[in-house]
Amino acid sequence: MPGRSPGAPKLTGPVGSTALYAGAVVVTALCVAICIALPVVTIALSGVLIVLIAVIYWGPVRVGNAFMIIAVFTGPMMRVRPLYPVLTFVSASDLAVLIAVALLAPTMLSRRVRLPKHFLLAWVLLVSGGVLGSLVNHVQIATSVSYIIRFVIAGLFLPLVFFMWRPTIRQVRLGAGAYVAGQIVSTAYGLLEGPRDNHRYFGLTTHALFFGPAGVLATGCGLYLLGRAKTTRQRVVLIISLAICLWSVVMSGSRASLLTAVAVYVIFAITHRSLITIWWLVAGAGAFAISFQQLVASSSQGSAITRLAGNNTTAYADERRTGAFIEALHDFAHHPFTGKGWITILDYHNVPLEMLVGGGILGLIGYLFLIYPMIRRTFDIDIEGGLSLIPIAWLITSLTVPRLWDRIIWIGLALALAGLTAHTEPMAEERAATATPEGSPERSPVLLAP
Repeated sequence: MPGRSPGAPKLTGPVGSTALYAGAVVVTALCVAICIALPVVTIALSGVLIVLIAVIYWGPVRVGNAFMIIAVFTGPMMRVRPLYPVLTFVSASDLAVLIAVALLAPTMLSRRVRLPKHFLLAWVLLVSGGVLGSLVNHVQIATSVSYIIRFVIAGLFLPLVFFMWRPTIRQVRLGAGAYVAGQIVSTAYGLLEGPRDNHRYFGLTTHALFFGPAGVLATGCGLYLLGRAKTTRQRVVLIISLAICLWSVVMSGSRASLLTAVAVYVIFAITHRSLITIWWLVAGAGAFAISFQQLVASSSQGSAITRLAGNNTTAYADERRTGAFIEALHDFAHHPFTGKGWITILDYHNVPLEMLVGGGILGLIGYLFLIYPMIRRTFDIDIEGGLSLIPIAWLITSLTVPRLWDRIIWIGLALALAGLTAHTEPMAEERAATATPEGSPERSPVLLAP
C-alpha cells in the first residue's frame, strides 16, 4: 500500500478525533438543512436513487412494467402530486408514466405498434374540427387550443404509450386490479377527510365529478376481473371491492354515475349470460325500490341516493344543464360544419355534445371513430371482451360530465384499449416464446415479466 505523504497531517489522538467528529456533525447538519430547505429536491433525489437501485437489481424492463402498473394504481388519485409545489399539475400517475416511458423506451421503439382502425383518423378529425372552429369564429384561440392540447395529451399520448407497451393479458388484469385498489384507497381517504362542498365526498380527486366517474370506471375494471375469476377467494375479494367502489359512487353524490354503475352491472349480466347474476340484479333492484324512502331518509344530503330523490342542489344542477343543452343546440345550428371552437365546451356537461359544438360535424365523426374500437367487442367475451366494460362505463358517464381530457379517466381507457387491441390479434413472437411442447400458448407466471 502506498504510504502516507510526509507532509500530511495526522488525524489520530484527541485532536484528530475531535476534527473528525466535528466534520461529521457539519456534514450531517448541512444534509438536514438541505432536506428542510429543499424537501422537493430531497424527495426527488431519493426517488431517483431508489429507481436506479431497482433498475440495477431487476432490470429496466421489469421496473418499467411495474411503473406502468403504479401509474394505473395512482390514476384515481389526482390530488397525489409528488412534485408539489414546483410542478403543481404533475400527478403521481403522470410521473409514473414518464418514468416507465424512460425505462421502456428502447423496448417500445423496437416493437411494431398496433393501433385500432381509424384511431389516427379520429384524432385528425377531432383536432382539425377544434382548430378550424377556433380560427373561423375568432374566439379566444389560445384558450381553445390549450384545451385541445390537453385532450391530445390525455386521449392520444396515453393510449399511444399503452399501445407501444403492449401489455400481456396478465399485465392488463393486474392493471385493472390496480385501478380498483387505487379507487379503494381514494375512498378510504375521502371517509377520513369527510364531506366537502354540498356534503359530497371528493376522495383523492379534486371534485365529486371526478370521484364519481372514477368509481364507475373502477366498477368496470372490477366486473371485468370478476368475469375472469377462477376461485371462490378471488370472487369474494372482488365482490367486496366492487361494493366499496359502488359506495364511492354514492358518496360522490353523482346521480349519473350511480345510474351508470347500475347500467354496467346490467351489461355485465347480459354479456356473461349469467342467470345467477341476473337474479341478483333483479333482487337487488327490488330491494332498492322497496327501501328507497328509508335509504333517502338515512343518507346524507350529498349522497347520490338523496340527490336522486331530488333536493335544492339537484334543482339548480338540472336547470343549469337544461339551459346548457339548449344553448349547445343553438350554437350548433349556427356553426354546424366548423363548430364554435373549444372555448365554451365545459359548459355543456355532455362530451358528445361538446364535440359537436366545439368541432362541428367533423368533431362528432372523429369522436365516433375514437369510441368505436372501445365497444365493438363488448359481447365477444372469449377474446377478453369483458375489457369493453371499462370504456362502456366511461362512455355512459360521458353523457353527463363536462370534461374529456382528464387523465384520471384516460389511464383506465388506455389500459382497456391497449388490451383489446393487443389480444384481438395476438403477437406471433409472444405465442412462439410461450408455447408448450404440445403447441398451446402458456403465459409466464411472472406478472411483470416482459
